[in-house]
Amino acid sequence: MLQSRDDWPDNIILEEVVDYISHPPARLEVMTQARDRLAAAFADRFSHWRIRIPRANVAQGTSGSITKQGWLIQYGFGLDAGAEYLDYYAAHRMTDDSHMRLHADGREEWLPAINGMFLTSDDPTEARRLAQANQEHNRAVHELLVAKGFDKMTINMALRAGLEEESE
Repeated sequence: MLQSRDDWPDNIILEEVVDYISHPPARLEVMTQARDRLAAAFADRFSHWRIRIPRANVAQGTSGSITKQGWLIQYGFGLDAGAEYLDYYAAHRMTDDSHMRLHADGREEWLPAINGMFLTSDDPTEARRLAQANQEHNRAVHELLVAKGFDKMTINMALRAGLEEESE
């Protein structure tokens, strides 16, 4: 244990000191075990495609993305009230998108995702209203994803969020 500045090695990096103080070894072990459980739950969900979060990302708790077997999956670890979670957004052209929060205690929470389809109406006015409501939902989800750092988009995600209109 580093007791005073005199105990610090000459080549110590300030970030290492802050990290050590913020996450003492016992806390790091608990966090690592929680991330291992989260990564296992994620791997179980995508086992058919043999998709896993890279071990280095799990160990360090870093965000990333996976493009494999037709999937674009963006993920990030976080803390809520001191408990670890894993958020991910998964998009595949053959299915609707999913946005999930996996909790270290095993709970799963569905988060808002970009709609692939929506109900419409034979009434033109109601159909326009429903289409506009869907577009607003998809844009709001897109903004939420970007705020999380999930900024990679499939063409379908971009079209459904109305992003092609921004480039015109």
